[in-house]
Amino acid sequence: MVFSDGKKQNQIFYSPSVASFENKRVGELSFGTQKYFEFLLLAHMEHPFLLLDEPFSMIDPLFHNVIKNIISSKLADKGILLTDHYYNDVWQVTKRNYVLVGGSMLEVETKADLAIHGYLPGRQ
Repeated sequence: MVFSDGKKQNQIFYSPSVASFENKRVGELSFGTQKYFEFLLLAHMEHPFLLLDEPFSMIDPLFHNVIKNIISSKLADKGILLTDHYYNDVWQVTKRNYVLVGGSMLEVETKADLAIHGYLPGRQ
């Protein structure tokens, strides 16, 4: 994988905690660390869209803010489609939110809408 300039490469290799595994083979990394590194590579590639399937799942919670900051910084340059069960993390970086219910995609404007559509248990 080649990046067009050193700046993009540095954004990956100087990201938080990358130094702790820079001398290890990918197969030696934990699953969560592999996912974090994969996210860093994909997020910094030059393409107009980024599809992220559960970027917060199986990741050390310490990296959640790093991931949210990177996603937020890319919103001006990329279309981003994000799916994750960690809806609080997702909610912090999205402009529009949808939930799939019975094969239909429904827009949700508040977290209460998630309960209305059956994604979260209703409050009593």
